[in-house]
Amino acid sequence: LHEANQCLCRWNFCSYCEEETHFLLRCFQNFNSFQLASLPRLEEHRRRIEVEKECAIEESEQLRREMSRLREKICAECCICLATKPSVLFLPCRHMVVCDSCHAESTISECPTCRTHVGDSMKVFS
Repeated sequence: LHEANQCLCRWNFCSYCEEETHFLLRCFQNFNSFQLASLPRLEEHRRRIEVEKECAIEESEQLRREMSRLREKICAECCICLATKPSVLFLPCRHMVVCDSCHAESTISECPTCRTHVGDSMKVFS
């Protein structure tokens, strides 16, 4: 969740940088209303924001990849033993978070993910 919040913050920052870049481009398009002496300063500001935007995009992509890796890891292991791939589907919620062995050894009445009452379950073969 923390990584998701970081990713969202970076994504918001990226959007901010993009808006800033568009604003500066509009300023350049209307440069007649600005003094010629301010153009180098605006260009430097635009370059700096462009670099910040690229850094934010790169970091956002890294965080997205890390979130994907963590999501795959969570989905790839039983939430009870943390060793075996989940293979039991809970109904009606359809979460698949426990392996057959852990399901057989315990009496799970609520889904560990959403706490919905488990009305039925089925083994899924992959």
